[in-house]
Amino acid sequence: MSEDEFLPPPTAATLSLSRSTSAGLAGLLIGCTLLVSACVLMVFNVILFSRGMRGVPEELARIGGVIGVLGVALLGALAVLLGLRSWGTARRGESRALG
Repeated sequence: MSEDEFLPPPTAATLSLSRSTSAGLAGLLIGCTLLVSACVLMVFNVILFSRGMRGVPEELARIGGVIGVLGVALLGALAVLLGLRSWGTARRGESRALG
């Protein structure tokens, strides 16, 4: 018997994530996105509080507000859907680490 018979067969280097792990990573990415957008919003609110609406184009601010609200609502809905998907895969016995 040679040593080659005891070694596992060589496989290609691929990355395979279970559904619950990929959903957990997606949820982490959504949370980080919301954290960054919250910091930008806080800076905008401080500038708005200190100087008022002087020099702020109202139309651009309105468009930015609509985009921001829709973006946060979409990310929130996506987070709920990914959480439910992850919860379902965890109930079936897959990895619960990041889900």
